[in-house]
Amino acid sequence: MAPWPRCGCRCSPTSACRCSPSSPSRSGAPANWSAPSTTPRELRLALVQPSIPQRLLWDDREATNRFRQLLDLSSLALAAQPHLLVWPEASLPNLSDADYRALIDLIAHHRIWMILGADDAERRPEGGFDAYNSAFLFDPTGHYRTTYRKQRLVIFGEYIPLERWLPFLKHFTPIEGSFTPGPGPVPFVLTNPPVNLSVLICFEDVFARDTRLHVTPDTDFLLNLTNNGWFGESAAQYQHAANAVFRAIENGVPLVRCANNGLTCWIDERGRLRQALGWPDGNIYAPGFLSVRLPLGPPDRARPRPSTGVTAMSSAGPAPPSSPLASSPASAPAAARERRTTRKAEGRMKNANGASRLVVRGPFP
Repeated sequence: MAPWPRCGCRCSPTSACRCSPSSPSRSGAPANWSAPSTTPRELRLALVQPSIPQRLLWDDREATNRFRQLLDLSSLALAAQPHLLVWPEASLPNLSDADYRALIDLIAHHRIWMILGADDAERRPEGGFDAYNSAFLFDPTGHYRTTYRKQRLVIFGEYIPLERWLPFLKHFTPIEGSFTPGPGPVPFVLTNPPVNLSVLICFEDVFARDTRLHVTPDTDFLLNLTNNGWFGESAAQYQHAANAVFRAIENGVPLVRCANNGLTCWIDERGRLRQALGWPDGNIYAPGFLSVRLPLGPPDRARPRPSTGVTAMSSAGPAPPSSPLASSPASAPAAARERRTTRKAEGRMKNANGASRLVVRGPFP
């Protein structure tokens, strides 16, 4: 017996379909309807990790050396022909006109998109200016596209509480003044290849609710620019990166991290550490670059927004035992909490099939 026509209608199986293009099929869809694209996409990234000590970030005499190191590492990373070149938080020093032209020439010569972290300032109408910790997007012609300004600031590191009323407090901190919080998330849109991403700066990926505001149904991945040079070569790099596992799972998107001195890596939407600079055979704190081939879903896929305050974790599971996040000092208390939560959840959180599932409730930061 011949199969029914592809349109699903009741035309004769032995003759051509007589439906008009707008005629509904048995499923209720027009006969000319086609399924959404399932063609996989891929974004090639080059993540530069300069490993600049924190004391040198504040030394204007080192600006030229810092910039030259970034250019040298980028030149090596560009051999893999990435679509997107990324520098970490606060990586760009104060530039001369010649240095700025060298940066633009690098972008335009290699025809790449670029995201970098640097300080930003905006004049106030009444005088003075507001300073921001920012991320900038440049297109492959070297033209500036957009800016994201960090919203969550580090106390005594990026702002001084009560500075207006107690100005003497600034003499007890390593900073001379305070940054201003940014207004909100900003989508970074690449056109060739077509990619939509959202940037988090520093420890913003620690805050679950804030991170959710960065993810829309169009967001392909999250990009975290961070500088953990404050902590030298310590467990802080692993502890900070462990938060990215939860943010990736909660929002159903990969999370890519570009750090000053570790952990530069990427984590997939199921919370699995897929690749990390210097791991497992090298030094995660050392200067270098990481070439990433990031798989992305089809552009017309549908992704539901995550719920607020309740996060299902059962489908993803923990990080692989061989990953540095699974064996980091931060993971031990997290594992203990997970075991306690599991024991409390078992027996009273059963689904229709009688299988228990772990649900982590707030309080989220």
